[in-house]
Amino acid sequence: MVLKGYFPLSDASDIFKGNIKLILGLIWTLILKYQISMPYLDDDDDEGQKMTPKQALLAWVRSKMPESVPMDNFNRDWNDGRAVACLVDAVAPGLFPECEDLDPADRLENARQAMQAAEDWLGVPQVCILQSGEGNGKDCIV
Repeated sequence: MVLKGYFPLSDASDIFKGNIKLILGLIWTLILKYQISMPYLDDDDDEGQKMTPKQALLAWVRSKMPESVPMDNFNRDWNDGRAVACLVDAVAPGLFPECEDLDPADRLENARQAMQAAEDWLGVPQVCILQSGEGNGKDCIV
């Protein structure tokens, strides 16, 4: 089964075998398709402005970021590792107090440190592998 080209599931045995990458991909695809793409009314807004759950999630993440760390999307503003570190510190204040001072150019190390702190102190397992884009100037999560 292939859902919009996101990931391949040859059959249910991938789930039975516990392939965490494929299981999380399936869950995320279902969330995107059936939850995040559906607009809803923001109860806190007197004007009843519609926003998608994805927009609401971005607003929540933005509310956890210090002013010095931009958060306008889940792509370019997320990829230097500082947002992950600041989110870890927001969830557990004092766990990553230097999150604002991280060098944006050191993307992989920032993300590694933040993800390691989340695993060690918050019990959040690392379900992705960070690696260099090997010469193309881009880093990626696999």
